[in-house]
Amino acid sequence: GSPDAPPGFEAGRQPASSWAYHSADIKLRYSLSSQSEVVLATQHYQAEDVFRTDRFPANRESIFDPQARQLFYLRWQGVSDLGIIDTYQITASLHRFDEERADRDFRPGRNPLLTSYREFTDEQTGITGSFTTDLGDFGTLSYGWDWYHDELASGRTDVDASVNPPTVTNRPGGVPDDGFYSRYGGFLNWDVWLTSRLQATAGVRYEHVTAGATVTANNVTGFIDPEYQDWIGHAGLTYELSDSVHLVGSINEGFRAPNIDDLATINDNVFVGTQLPNPTLMPENSITYELGVKVNGDRLRAQTFFWWNDLRNYIVRSAPNAQDLLERSNGDAYLYGAEGSFEYLLNPSWSLYGNAWYTYGENVTDDEPISRIPPLQGLVGLRKRWDNGRSWLDVYTWLVDQQDRLAARDISDVNRIPPGGTPGFVTLNARLGLLLTDYQRISLNVENLLDEQYRVHGSGSDGAGINAVLSYELLQ
Repeated sequence: GSPDAPPGFEAGRQPASSWAYHSADIKLRYSLSSQSEVVLATQHYQAEDVFRTDRFPANRESIFDPQARQLFYLRWQGVSDLGIIDTYQITASLHRFDEERADRDFRPGRNPLLTSYREFTDEQTGITGSFTTDLGDFGTLSYGWDWYHDELASGRTDVDASVNPPTVTNRPGGVPDDGFYSRYGGFLNWDVWLTSRLQATAGVRYEHVTAGATVTANNVTGFIDPEYQDWIGHAGLTYELSDSVHLVGSINEGFRAPNIDDLATINDNVFVGTQLPNPTLMPENSITYELGVKVNGDRLRAQTFFWWNDLRNYIVRSAPNAQDLLERSNGDAYLYGAEGSFEYLLNPSWSLYGNAWYTYGENVTDDEPISRIPPLQGLVGLRKRWDNGRSWLDVYTWLVDQQDRLAARDISDVNRIPPGGTPGFVTLNARLGLLLTDYQRISLNVENLLDEQYRVHGSGSDGAGINAVLSYELLQ
């Protein structure tokens, strides 16, 4: 990093900020006919020796080794001649997440020679289906269902090396070992042209959630099995002022049931202290209003949106109390913001582009900002394309304002957010892609050319200094 580090930052190489990982994915397609196919796919990712950089070396050492994710899915999709259904896609999936970590605590009064080995597994099965039906002059229907079921398991083993021989103690993990989370839902969406210039969309969704786990916190001891359900809807209009300028507006309802982490997990894998569950939490509900304009002209492509979101029963995570315990509760909040993007063609090869977004959030119940709201930020760049867009040169700058609207939780999180807030920053970056043949391309991305020291708001470590990625692609 640069020697002129902002307040709250340390210049130079950051300890424990690197890790190793490997990943792979395979996808096989088999055509059953000219109108349908079967897709079989698998993905694998595993990271090793991943430090919690917001804790190390300040007070606690947490090392994840490994963090592994595996996904398998089988999909049947195609076009139908039945008349009732025009397109269909049915997917069955298995998703498994495994995590192991070793913790040591260097805070005053703790035993730094005690290593706590934690493990956690989430195995999810799912079945989804989505379909469309063309109604001719009456529009298009989209409909379907989804079902997912998660089985959770965790464990903990403490090894105390301060005595000889070391003692080994098995304890329950933070996530209840008998935890499960199951949800299913269905949806129906209708798109239709009301006039030659006015298009409407409307839809409805039903969602049902059940959870189960043994809880031993917040005056609750025993098995809980809460159940949540709700109907939510959305509606929107698009009006063509001209062939290139469209006005859009929408109203969308949202629903989020508390998850197992909210309801039943004693989580010390947070920024400080231990986060307690709350089995009596209510589900979140929201209504979002959005209004915008889209421009798609010969030389200018742009869009701008303004939005407002009302959150009811917002699940709030508090700042740590005197015992370093964090509570969860329901409250009310609102957010609003604006976002926009553009690309202007200077000539057939060169273009100027950019985007920007702003978000404001307020926790009405606690009369403070919502935690970790990102600051005003955006990109501005100059791009050249050739080889029919398959080769490019791109130089852009990332501009980020400071964020000093902090919740009590943010102020207490001194390992992530410097005192007074996160400073703003500007980085200069470049990307180059060269088509070698019709089937081969190399690309070079160089970020932070001026080696600026910065931190994304809420991150556990500073951003990388000047860095480069060289890649080679085989094209279809």
